[in-house]
Amino acid sequence: SEANPKAIGILESGLAQEVKDYMVEVKLKGEGSIFPLNVKKIIWYAKLEPNRAFVSQFARNYRIRWYKPDGALFSEKRFGAGIVNESITRSELTFKQPLDPVMSGRWRVRIWKGDTLVDDRYFLISSQSSHLISEKGFDRLRPR
Repeated sequence: SEANPKAIGILESGLAQEVKDYMVEVKLKGEGSIFPLNVKKIIWYAKLEPNRAFVSQFARNYRIRWYKPDGALFSEKRFGAGIVNESITRSELTFKQPLDPVMSGRWRVRIWKGDTLVDDRYFLISSQSSHLISEKGFDRLRPR
């Protein structure tokens, strides 16, 4: 079924290597859909409508699944909205050591809130991409 982020008040979502949430804004680093093989972590984040956010804060009612290029499930967890800034929710996929080149390719991440699929996207982990994400500065996540 089609992902429906608006149903639960997601304004925007994506993937980044670093997500810093402050009281007034969120800053992203290494945002995009292509990550180098030596990536330490990939974070799925979503900015929520303020009126929907507080309700989600303490309930771990999101579920995330990360799939490897061969389609096998790599990681699954439950999480809630942020504590510092409840208008953002996020979940990290952390790699303890550099990935083996066999792990490069097209990955998939799917996120549900309850039974509603809210995001379903593909991203690339590439041995060729380290130059694409040279130390890019933090981008501000702009409220739409």
